[in-house]
Amino acid sequence: MRQMIIYNGRSNRNFGAVVSSKEEYNAPAPRISDFTVPGKSGKLHYADGTYENFQKKYHIVVTNGDLATKTKAIKAWLLSDLGYHRFEDTYDTEVYRMARVINSIEFSIFRNMASCDAEFDFKPASFLKSGENTVEFTTSGSILNPTSFAASPLIRIYGKGIVRIGNDEITINRSGKKYIDIDTEISAAFEGIESRNGNISRINKKIVLIPGENQIGLGDGIAKVEIKPRWWTL
Repeated sequence: MRQMIIYNGRSNRNFGAVVSSKEEYNAPAPRISDFTVPGKSGKLHYADGTYENFQKKYHIVVTNGDLATKTKAIKAWLLSDLGYHRFEDTYDTEVYRMARVINSIEFSIFRNMASCDAEFDFKPASFLKSGENTVEFTTSGSILNPTSFAASPLIRIYGKGIVRIGNDEITINRSGKKYIDIDTEISAAFEGIESRNGNISRINKKIVLIPGENQIGLGDGIAKVEIKPRWWTL
Protein backbone atom coordinates (compact mmCIF):
# COMPACT_ATOMS: atom_id res chain seq x y z
CA MET A 1 0.00 0.00 0.00
CA ARG A 2 1.51 3.35 -1.07
CA GLN A 3 1.78 5.83 1.77
CA MET A 4 3.29 9.04 2.98
CA ILE A 5 5.22 8.99 6.24
CA ILE A 6 6.27 11.95 8.34
CA TYR A 7 9.22 11.24 10.62
CA ASN A 8 11.09 13.75 12.76
CA GLY A 9 9.34 16.65 11.04
CA ARG A 10 10.00 15.65 7.40
CA SER A 11 8.18 13.40 4.95
CA ASN A 12 9.32 11.09 2.17
CA ARG A 13 7.90 13.60 -0.31
CA ASN A 14 10.60 16.07 0.73
CA PHE A 15 13.02 13.68 -0.97
CA GLY A 16 10.92 12.74 -3.98
CA ALA A 17 10.51 9.24 -2.55
CA VAL A 18 7.61 6.80 -2.63
CA VAL A 19 6.87 4.70 0.47
CA SER A 20 4.85 1.49 0.80
CA SER A 21 4.15 -1.04 3.54
CA LYS A 22 1.88 -3.93 4.39
CA GLU A 23 -1.62 -3.04 5.53
CA GLU A 24 -1.62 -4.29 9.10
CA TYR A 25 -3.94 -4.07 12.10
CA ASN A 26 -1.52 -5.25 14.78
CA ALA A 27 -1.35 -4.29 18.44
CA PRO A 28 1.62 -4.43 20.83
CA ALA A 29 1.93 -7.35 23.22
CA PRO A 30 1.12 -6.81 26.90
CA ARG A 31 3.87 -7.45 29.43
CA ILE A 32 2.81 -10.50 31.41
CA SER A 33 4.84 -12.51 33.91
CA ASP A 34 3.84 -16.14 34.49
CA PHE A 35 4.60 -17.92 37.74
CA THR A 36 3.64 -21.12 39.51
CA VAL A 37 2.63 -21.74 43.10
CA PRO A 38 3.69 -24.98 44.79
CA GLY A 39 0.70 -27.21 45.37
CA LYS A 40 -1.47 -25.46 42.77
CA SER A 41 -2.06 -26.68 39.23
CA GLY A 42 -1.45 -24.51 36.21
CA LYS A 43 0.08 -21.06 36.06
CA LEU A 44 -0.77 -17.68 37.49
CA HIS A 45 0.20 -14.43 35.83
CA TYR A 46 0.84 -10.81 36.67
CA ALA A 47 0.14 -8.00 34.19
CA ASP A 48 1.50 -4.58 35.14
CA GLY A 49 -0.57 -2.68 32.55
CA THR A 50 2.36 -1.94 30.24
CA TYR A 51 3.07 -3.07 26.68
CA GLU A 52 6.01 -4.02 24.51
CA ASN A 53 7.35 -2.05 21.55
CA PHE A 54 6.58 -3.35 18.08
CA GLN A 55 8.31 -3.10 14.70
CA LYS A 56 7.20 -2.33 11.17
CA LYS A 57 9.07 -2.08 7.85
CA TYR A 58 8.54 0.51 5.14
CA HIS A 59 9.86 0.18 1.59
CA ILE A 60 11.29 3.40 0.16
CA VAL A 61 11.86 4.01 -3.55
CA VAL A 62 13.40 6.98 -5.39
CA THR A 63 13.57 7.30 -9.16
CA ASN A 64 15.18 9.59 -11.71
CA GLY A 65 17.48 12.49 -11.03
CA ASP A 66 20.66 12.37 -8.99
CA LEU A 67 20.19 9.10 -7.09
CA ALA A 68 23.43 9.49 -5.15
CA THR A 69 22.34 12.83 -3.74
CA LYS A 70 18.78 11.64 -3.02
CA THR A 71 19.87 8.47 -1.22
CA LYS A 72 22.41 10.37 0.91
CA ALA A 73 19.66 12.80 1.92
CA ILE A 74 17.30 9.97 2.88
CA LYS A 75 19.98 8.23 4.95
CA ALA A 76 20.67 11.51 6.75
CA TRP A 77 16.94 12.01 7.37
CA LEU A 78 16.53 8.57 8.93
CA LEU A 79 19.82 8.13 10.76
CA SER A 80 21.35 11.50 11.65
CA ASP A 81 19.20 12.11 14.73
CA LEU A 82 18.99 8.87 16.68
CA GLY A 83 16.31 8.24 19.27
CA TYR A 84 12.52 8.38 19.27
CA HIS A 85 10.72 10.94 17.12
CA ARG A 86 7.15 11.69 16.16
CA PHE A 87 5.92 9.41 13.37
CA GLU A 88 2.79 9.80 11.24
CA ASP A 89 1.57 8.02 8.13
CA THR A 90 -1.42 8.12 5.82
CA TYR A 91 -2.49 4.66 7.01
CA ASP A 92 -4.10 6.28 10.07
CA THR A 93 -4.18 10.06 9.90
CA GLU A 94 -5.92 10.53 13.26
CA VAL A 95 -2.97 9.40 15.38
CA TYR A 96 0.79 9.62 15.75
CA ARG A 97 3.36 7.40 17.41
CA MET A 98 6.91 7.70 18.71
CA ALA A 99 9.41 5.70 16.67
CA ARG A 100 13.09 5.19 15.89
CA VAL A 101 14.93 3.56 12.99
CA ILE A 102 16.67 0.33 14.04
CA ASN A 103 18.24 -1.04 10.86
CA SER A 104 20.99 0.02 8.50
CA ILE A 105 19.74 1.81 5.40
CA GLU A 106 21.06 -0.09 2.40
CA PHE A 107 19.95 1.01 -1.07
CA SER A 108 19.72 -1.35 -4.02
CA ILE A 109 20.25 0.35 -7.38
CA PHE A 110 18.57 -0.82 -10.58
CA ARG A 111 18.88 1.45 -13.61
CA ASN A 112 17.30 4.76 -12.63
CA MET A 113 15.75 3.51 -9.38
CA ALA A 114 17.07 3.11 -5.83
CA SER A 115 15.19 1.31 -3.06
CA CYS A 116 15.70 0.36 0.57
CA ASP A 117 13.81 -0.89 3.62
CA ALA A 118 13.52 1.18 6.79
CA GLU A 119 12.49 -0.68 9.93
CA PHE A 120 10.95 1.38 12.70
CA ASP A 121 10.70 0.44 16.37
CA PHE A 122 7.47 1.92 17.74
CA LYS A 123 6.55 2.68 21.31
CA PRO A 124 3.21 0.98 22.07
CA ALA A 125 1.06 4.09 22.55
CA SER A 126 -0.81 5.54 19.60
CA PHE A 127 -1.64 9.16 20.48
CA LEU A 128 -4.83 10.75 19.22
CA LYS A 129 -4.17 14.09 17.53
CA SER A 130 -7.36 15.33 19.15
CA GLY A 131 -5.58 14.88 22.48
CA GLU A 132 -3.19 17.69 21.54
CA ASN A 133 -6.03 20.23 21.70
CA THR A 134 -6.13 22.27 24.91
CA VAL A 135 -9.36 22.32 26.92
CA GLU A 136 -9.79 25.47 29.02
CA PHE A 137 -11.68 25.77 32.31
CA THR A 138 -12.48 29.05 34.05
CA THR A 139 -15.09 27.34 36.20
CA SER A 140 -15.52 23.73 37.29
CA GLY A 141 -16.64 21.30 34.59
CA SER A 142 -15.79 17.93 33.09
CA ILE A 143 -13.74 16.37 30.32
CA LEU A 144 -14.54 13.12 28.49
CA ASN A 145 -11.84 10.55 27.79
CA PRO A 146 -13.01 8.79 24.59
CA THR A 147 -10.54 5.90 24.85
CA SER A 148 -10.24 2.74 26.95
CA PHE A 149 -6.95 3.87 28.51
CA ALA A 150 -6.12 6.30 31.31
CA ALA A 151 -4.34 9.38 29.93
CA SER A 152 -1.58 11.40 31.60
CA PRO A 153 -2.42 15.03 30.81
CA LEU A 154 -0.34 18.19 30.71
CA ILE A 155 -2.03 20.68 33.05
CA ARG A 156 -1.47 24.44 33.22
CA ILE A 157 -2.77 26.17 36.34
CA TYR A 158 -3.23 29.89 36.89
CA GLY A 159 -3.51 30.98 40.52
CA LYS A 160 -3.13 29.49 43.99
CA GLY A 161 -5.44 26.93 45.56
CA ILE A 162 -6.79 23.42 44.92
CA VAL A 163 -7.53 21.83 41.56
CA ARG A 164 -9.45 18.55 41.45
CA ILE A 165 -8.85 16.16 38.59
CA GLY A 166 -11.31 13.29 38.94
CA ASN A 167 -10.58 11.75 42.35
CA ASP A 168 -7.18 13.44 42.64
CA GLU A 169 -6.17 16.85 43.92
CA ILE A 170 -3.35 19.23 43.14
CA THR A 171 -2.64 21.94 45.68
CA ILE A 172 -0.82 25.06 44.48
CA ASN A 173 0.79 26.39 47.65
CA ARG A 174 2.58 29.19 45.85
CA SER A 175 1.59 30.44 42.39
CA GLY A 176 4.05 30.82 39.55
CA LYS A 177 5.01 34.13 37.97
CA LYS A 178 2.21 33.56 35.41
CA TYR A 179 1.24 29.89 35.66
CA ILE A 180 2.48 26.44 36.65
CA ASP A 181 2.66 23.51 34.22
CA ILE A 182 2.30 19.99 35.59
CA ASP A 183 3.36 17.07 33.42
CA THR A 184 1.57 14.15 35.02
CA GLU A 185 3.47 11.62 32.90
CA ILE A 186 6.72 12.43 34.74
CA SER A 187 5.18 13.99 37.89
CA ALA A 188 7.00 17.29 37.43
CA ALA A 189 5.94 20.92 37.83
CA PHE A 190 7.63 23.77 35.97
CA GLU A 191 7.22 27.22 34.47
CA GLY A 192 9.24 27.50 31.28
CA ILE A 193 12.62 26.00 32.17
CA GLU A 194 12.29 26.70 35.91
CA SER A 195 11.19 23.96 38.32
CA ARG A 196 8.04 24.57 40.34
CA ASN A 197 8.01 21.25 42.19
CA GLY A 198 8.34 23.14 45.47
CA ASN A 199 5.22 25.17 44.72
CA ILE A 200 2.78 22.26 44.76
CA SER A 201 1.62 19.28 46.77
CA ARG A 202 -0.59 16.37 45.73
CA ILE A 203 -2.67 13.71 47.44
CA ASN A 204 -1.83 11.08 44.85
CA LYS A 205 1.38 10.96 42.86
CA LYS A 206 -0.15 9.71 39.62
CA ILE A 207 -2.86 11.96 38.20
CA VAL A 208 -4.75 10.53 35.23
CA LEU A 209 -7.87 11.06 33.16
CA ILE A 210 -9.70 7.74 33.36
CA PRO A 211 -11.90 6.42 30.52
CA GLY A 212 -15.23 8.22 30.45
CA GLU A 213 -16.14 11.46 32.18
CA ASN A 214 -13.71 13.20 34.53
CA GLN A 215 -14.80 16.03 36.80
CA ILE A 216 -12.53 19.10 36.92
CA GLY A 217 -12.88 21.29 40.00
CA LEU A 218 -11.42 24.78 40.42
CA GLY A 219 -11.08 25.83 44.04
CA ASP A 220 -10.93 29.34 45.47
CA GLY A 221 -7.97 31.29 44.12
CA ILE A 222 -7.72 29.31 40.87
CA ALA A 223 -8.41 31.62 37.90
CA LYS A 224 -8.03 29.14 35.06
CA VAL A 225 -6.94 25.59 34.23
CA GLU A 226 -5.83 24.41 30.79
CA ILE A 227 -5.62 20.67 30.09
CA LYS A 228 -3.92 19.03 27.15
CA PRO A 229 -5.33 15.51 27.66
CA ARG A 230 -2.92 13.47 25.49
CA TRP A 231 -5.42 10.69 24.74
CA TRP A 232 -3.87 7.44 23.59
CA THR A 233 -4.81 3.96 22.51
CA LEU A 234 -3.05 0.91 21.06
